[in-house]
Amino acid sequence: MGRGLQFSASNDREFVEVLATTERRSLFGRRTQILRVGRLGPVGSAMLKAAVISGVAFRVRVVEVTPPQLRKANESGIMISVWGDDREIDMGAVGVG
Repeated sequence: MGRGLQFSASNDREFVEVLATTERRSLFGRRTQILRVGRLGPVGSAMLKAAVISGVAFRVRVVEVTPPQLRKANESGIMISVWGDDREIDMGAVGVG
């Protein structure tokens, strides 16, 4: 498992969760830990849900992160850019294609 972001379907498969892999150093060596960063909103989840569930490879770039104190919903906001096979990623969810 490489460093960076990972995506998984939530338990109810309604949203796509964003996970980060981190390494921590201690007296006993390095320890890899997976932290839940948050989840994609309804549009991002609709676009990537099928690809995440079926294990299709895609690339994501985080474009912008908005801290929770600057949003009305009091949750962090993440804007992403996605590259992948358009047959597996539902671009209709964002009004493209």
